[in-house]
Amino acid sequence: FKAQSEVFIMLPSNNIFYDAGNNYFLFNLAFQVLFWCQTVNITYTIIDQCQNSIILLDWERPKRQDCSVSTWRTVLVANEFNRMQAKRSTSIEFSLILVGFFMTGLNQYD
Repeated sequence: FKAQSEVFIMLPSNNIFYDAGNNYFLFNLAFQVLFWCQTVNITYTIIDQCQNSIILLDWERPKRQDCSVSTWRTVLVANEFNRMQAKRSTSIEFSLILVGFFMTGLNQYD
């Protein structure tokens, strides 16, 4: 803390010779497992997205016969489609209520 004059708590030293008895062993193991699971998940998502074929049809007719439809119209339609695809799939309100339930309702705040 800011006004603290002496050390309250320190992390134990990371000694590589302790292996499974090391205080950081579970953290390192969990970190590596989460890293590789996230890597597999991202790879799966990229492969899944690369296999999709999206065709955007713009049915707007040109106002005059000698003009074509504006390129900006196509860009705006594609941007709108991209915005609809990137909507958040989680609810902030639900997440906060769930955390509040676990922390106060089940006395897990310590």
